[in-house]
Amino acid sequence: MIEETLHIKQLTSGVCSIALLQEVNRVIISNCFSVCRARIDLGLLIDGSSSRYRFSQILALVRQLIRYFDISRLYTRVGIITYSTSPIPVSNFASYSRRYDLLKVIRKIRFPRGRSYTGRALRFAGRYLFTGRRSPTRARVLVVVMGSRSSDRIRRPAEMLRQAGIEIFAVGMGGGVKMTSLSTIATDRFHVFAGIRLGLRNLLSKLVAKICAATPRTKPTTKRKFGLFFCVAKT
Repeated sequence: MIEETLHIKQLTSGVCSIALLQEVNRVIISNCFSVCRARIDLGLLIDGSSSRYRFSQILALVRQLIRYFDISRLYTRVGIITYSTSPIPVSNFASYSRRYDLLKVIRKIRFPRGRSYTGRALRFAGRYLFTGRRSPTRARVLVVVMGSRSSDRIRRPAEMLRQAGIEIFAVGMGGGVKMTSLSTIATDRFHVFAGIRLGLRNLLSKLVAKICAATPRTKPTTKRKFGLFFCVAKT
């Protein structure tokens, strides 16, 4: 077996069809993903109040999610906050401009333990990540990954972020997370994801597509923003 990397011409749909690629290239695809090349300030709010196992699952999701974006000062900038009883800043949008550095930092994140105060973390995200004037050409997105039920109120903090033009995705990664809580946080019901039900691969594909389609609230557009497809294939 000879392993090679195939760089496939940019597609307009942003959907990776493994069956189609197999037919065209006559290869067995072992890994195929598209890179979102969009101007996004992507905030990640990570719940660390559940078990170590659940927290490791959440971090694995975050690592995989980041691989799907063109991390740079020009395109997607990532800021990360973990939280339990109190929020813990990991990085802001200016901290890292390379995917490698960002993934390295994520691997060093420690399990914070404690109770889940999602409302407090949402308020902190507004102060720590989404500061300054809103750019008309850059989308502001927050992905909240919950592993357990919040111990404080979440409606008002989430509402304030949405009013500030921040698009919020809510992901539940535990049986204790209610869909009503996720819906309260998210921009709308189409921004709610139950990780346990979907499975990691299905969750990632849906979440990445939605985030990549995000546009600045002041200047909506329907332009496709997926970049090159990268496939590792075995011939």
